[in-house]
Amino acid sequence: MALAADLRLWAIKARLAAYWAADVDVSNALSAFPAKKVPPESGTAQTTRRKNKVKKSVKKVQFRSSPSRDYTTIFRAKLEFPKAICYILCTMDWNEIINLLEQGEGQAVEFEKAVPSADDLARELVAFSNSDGGKIVYGIDDKNKHLIGLEIDGGFSDWVAEVGKMRCHPPITPGVEVVERGDKKIAVVSVPEGDEKAYKTDDICYIRDVNISRPAREDEEEEIKSPWSGKDLNKRQKRALQFITEHGSITNREFREAFGVSHKTAHIELTMMADKKLISPQGLGRSTCYVLPKGGGA
Repeated sequence: MALAADLRLWAIKARLAAYWAADVDVSNALSAFPAKKVPPESGTAQTTRRKNKVKKSVKKVQFRSSPSRDYTTIFRAKLEFPKAICYILCTMDWNEIINLLEQGEGQAVEFEKAVPSADDLARELVAFSNSDGGKIVYGIDDKNKHLIGLEIDGGFSDWVAEVGKMRCHPPITPGVEVVERGDKKIAVVSVPEGDEKAYKTDDICYIRDVNISRPAREDEEEEIKSPWSGKDLNKRQKRALQFITEHGSITNREFREAFGVSHKTAHIELTMMADKKLISPQGLGRSTCYVLPKGGGA
């Protein structure tokens, strides 16, 4: 029991921002991952060794955050035991809802009194994904600061996920959290900024324009398009290309430090981009860096 308590203590101290599982479907997170798994205590000496490994693991953690997913991101702290992994769901509390109300509607926040139609939700998901991401709060009248509440059940998260998958192109994976206040419920949908812009629904590209979501003009749609869409790249590779665009080059070490991956993973992903003629290696050995080829590589 002491070991279990120590594990929980370390998890709390680390704020469980141990590993940002950016590709986890948060709507199914609790069913996909156990809340916690703690190995059985097996003697004082072994317990001490395990606790030391936990400390080392926490020290090695690379903290990350995402403005558009701060309240319902799944964090994973991989404790160095056989088959021992701890998963924590960081939930939004009522004070954060109050902060959003004080902030008011804007580029990254939208309030709605009731559950939207699938078409309306798809438009909002697309608009936020094409912009900087953000949060949509359902069940609050922000003009009068009145908590209305929603009549929703456990299927709401699945419905939002389905809309993001089936009505948005490319698919969007939002986070969903239901917050209870007294006997009332509100829903907060967190939309990450997209890496596959321009997103569309019903073949229309929407964007955020201060506090509204509207169809983008043709020039605006062209402006937000990712030059690397359709290149079969993961998020790290796309962000690495953006890094090269801004800084001129990237090394294996910079790739590892930026994304928290191993030397081997960095080498493989950089080499894949070089094979696609998106980047070109310069130098030899440890001095190798990667730059955009002449013509931009897009």
